[in-house]
Amino acid sequence: MKRIFACCIAVLSVTWCAAVRADTHYVSPGGSEEPPYLTPETAARSIQSALDVASPGDTVSAAAGDYRGRIAMGPALSLVGCGPEATRIWGAIEAGVDGKIEGVGVHQDCPPEDPAYAWVAIKGPRTGGLTVSRCRISGTYEKGIKSMADTGFVLVLETEIRGIRTGLSPVAISAEGTFHGLRSVVWVIDRCTVSDNALAVGTSDLDGLWVTRSRFFGNGVAVSVWCRASLVACQIVNNAVGVSLGYDGGAPTLVESCLIAGNTEAGVSCSEMASMDLENCTITGNGRGLELIYTQPYTQMAVGCIIWGNTQDVRVEGREPSFDILAVGYSDIGGWEGNENIDTDPLFLDPGTGNFRLRPDSPCIDYDTPYAASLEAAYDLDGGPRVAYGGKGDYRLVDMGAYEYQINRLSPGPGPAQLTLTWSSSERSTYSIFYTDDLFNWHLAIASFPSSGNQTTSWLDDGSLTGVPPLLAPKRFYRLLENP
Repeated sequence: MKRIFACCIAVLSVTWCAAVRADTHYVSPGGSEEPPYLTPETAARSIQSALDVASPGDTVSAAAGDYRGRIAMGPALSLVGCGPEATRIWGAIEAGVDGKIEGVGVHQDCPPEDPAYAWVAIKGPRTGGLTVSRCRISGTYEKGIKSMADTGFVLVLETEIRGIRTGLSPVAISAEGTFHGLRSVVWVIDRCTVSDNALAVGTSDLDGLWVTRSRFFGNGVAVSVWCRASLVACQIVNNAVGVSLGYDGGAPTLVESCLIAGNTEAGVSCSEMASMDLENCTITGNGRGLELIYTQPYTQMAVGCIIWGNTQDVRVEGREPSFDILAVGYSDIGGWEGNENIDTDPLFLDPGTGNFRLRPDSPCIDYDTPYAASLEAAYDLDGGPRVAYGGKGDYRLVDMGAYEYQINRLSPGPGPAQLTLTWSSSERSTYSIFYTDDLFNWHLAIASFPSSGNQTTSWLDDGSLTGVPPLLAPKRFYRLLENP
């Protein structure tokens, strides 16, 4: 997946660089309205005026200000603002083929019966590409971003969408299909924040959806998928339903390295003939952690997960709960013993404040799972390496859940046989540091070591703890605990 994505970006870059000429047309509320608006002093006062004189490959640069009305972009044009808080469009945007929209806010406050009402905030083309980055969408739309494309791609990057609740079927990001099984479209939703919507992401008839490193909270349903998709390294918290999977008719949907917590109805709900691979996720504090509603006997797989501390950890409707329909192994899951599972407190760091990282003494650290090599993500939900030594066994083992217990770096200290422990720290945090020489008996080295701010923090083991400098000991291991 990563290689294909990189190649697509490279091809697009070559295409833009090969353009014979690319002009920038300026827009400003105080512009002098002198076409073709090639300087800030001669800027157009409306975005549409600048787009009307632009040619494929050109950029329209919109200064800070409020702009009203619907905007229609021609093919291969870029609309760039000064950031979503500064450049605000009160209306809607219809993008052309291979259009790029960056750094603007798109808002609407009129009701559906108003003649100026726009149904969709940003509408994509029927073919080709669309890129939306660093934008913010809110207001009385029925759809935030919608594309009915049959071929091409849609990239939604570092964008915030909130409050889409108007109409009969409101969706913040709608990737609905037109011809079942005949589409060749890739959707990538990366590093986005989608909150307070009736439905955050809804899709069907689409076999190329990747949702990565994004946050979903306060929605009715966070992600509803009726197709093959991949959800990797996402935070899906405090919605009514976290992930809802329906019939896909093909390969399973992958949900990996995600935190799914505090969803009042269900964390993950599978129905109809959906199939799913649930790998290294933390599912806790939900009404129902994992819900399986069957009309057909499709097998689900859960590996390396923590499904614990929900009102009901696993609910199966339509068939008797068994390993025939839920192939679960190497997980901490309530009521499902066997297959190398455990059913015990995972010892989260501070679940009361939503910190579901693992404590140093968690039974989920370095739990031997044979599926670690198949993980799509090389990093955990914090961005740390997915394979990181936690002090309990082989350094190649992966922890259960979305967060890998991290010890960042050991290096020689300034004095003979001394050792410096360095880690990524949080601002205004303190840390407890533990050490062991036998991997069984852990000792407290220091109870409250202050961080160096929102950067890296280092602590020196000079041998005064035991009278034996660490580099002269047969072996020594360390653990860190961020204090609440």
